[in-house]
Amino acid sequence: ARLTENLDVFAALGIQEGKNKGVPADLTALIGSQPQRLPKYSGNLGFTNRFPLPNGDAIVVSSNWQYQKDHFTNVQNSPLGRSGDINVVNASLFYKKQEDRFEVGVSCRNCLDDTYITTSLDFLETPGFNFFNVYTSEPMTWLLTFRARFY
Repeated sequence: ARLTENLDVFAALGIQEGKNKGVPADLTALIGSQPQRLPKYSGNLGFTNRFPLPNGDAIVVSSNWQYQKDHFTNVQNSPLGRSGDINVVNASLFYKKQEDRFEVGVSCRNCLDDTYITTSLDFLETPGFNFFNVYTSEPMTWLLTFRARFY
């Protein structure tokens, strides 16, 4: 929604519930009853604010927060494979020249350095394998951006 000439805000809320259907009983024991990566609640909230400068350039500030409720990250729905609640904040600050042809900015992804499980492989109960592997989120990342548009 555009609140002012220079301020945009956005928000979204997701509520979902699912079950694996039509799966044979012997496979349900292997894959669990709930689909993986299906958080019951998810949402985001953010804004972008453009501050015009007298010379026609602008400073643009943007930020957003993303949330996902704890959910399974593997097909077996094993407790070790739960993601944990996910709270990710991203932000940026850009200086844009007239008509947005040139810009320079700094931004961060996962600014609060939230660590959560994105994917897990559970073979602890599988004969001959006996391992559990976890892939976690990307750490806080800073970016310096220079951009030019030729048109």
